[in-house]
Amino acid sequence: MRTRQRNGDANGFDFALEEEELYKASGHGTENVAWLAISLGEGNWDGNHFIAGNTGDQVTHNWHTIDFANNFTNAPKFLGNIATFDGPDSSGLRYRNLTNGNVQIMIEEDTSQDNEQNHTTEDINFLALEADGNLTGSVDSLTGLADSQAGTVNADIFVLGDASESFYDNYGQQDYAEISDFDLAQDIIQLHGLADDYYLGSSPTGIDDQGIFLKVAGMEDELVGVVKNTNTLDINSSNFAFV
Repeated sequence: MRTRQRNGDANGFDFALEEEELYKASGHGTENVAWLAISLGEGNWDGNHFIAGNTGDQVTHNWHTIDFANNFTNAPKFLGNIATFDGPDSSGLRYRNLTNGNVQIMIEEDTSQDNEQNHTTEDINFLALEADGNLTGSVDSLTGLADSQAGTVNADIFVLGDASESFYDNYGQQDYAEISDFDLAQDIIQLHGLADDYYLGSSPTGIDDQGIFLKVAGMEDELVGVVKNTNTLDINSSNFAFV
C-alpha cells in the first residue's frame, strides 16, 4: 500500500491510495493520511540546512542522481515521493548512496502481477534535511519574491549574479529578477559562471516574456530572471556578461 499524487501547485494536490498491482482494481477502504507541504527552496530550519526540490519530469526505473552541490556537512535525512502520475502501474520511490553531496533515486514498479518494471518519466519531490530530533514548523516560512528591476534611458547593467554566486537561485520559480524596459541595443544582464550554465526559455509570467534559467544537475532548473516584453534574447549575445 502506497500513496500516489499528481497536480501539485500552490493551492494543493491530488492523491490516492494505491494497492499492489495485482489487487489495484479491488479498491481500498478509507484511511487517515499524514502529509507535509513545503515551498521549493534552500535554507535553514531551526538552524539545520535543508533543500526542498523537485527533479522535473525525468526520473524513471533507471538510477538518477540528485546533486546537493556539497551544501551539507554530513549526509542529510532524505524524504521523497513520486509527484506525478504519468505511469499508472503501482510504483514507489527507492534511493541509495546517500551522501552529503548527492543521492541516487529510481522508480520501482510492483511485480505482484508481472515482472515488467519499465516506468515512464515522472517528477520527484524531495526534502533533504541535515537534522535530528524535533523541528518547529511555521506557516509559509519560505516566500519567494520577484525583484523588479527597471531600465532607464541610459545603458543599464542588471546584476543577477557576481563572481561568487548566482542570485535568485534558491526558490525554484518563486524568486527571480523581473526586468522591464530592457534595451536590446545597449543593456546588459550580468550572470555568474558561464553561458553554458544557463538557457533562455518560456517565462511563467506570459508568452511575451523570456525566462533565464540556471541549469541544476538532477533537479528542476532554476528561474533566475524574467525579461518583460521580449523573446528574442540570445544567451551568447553581447546582452549577457558572465563573471
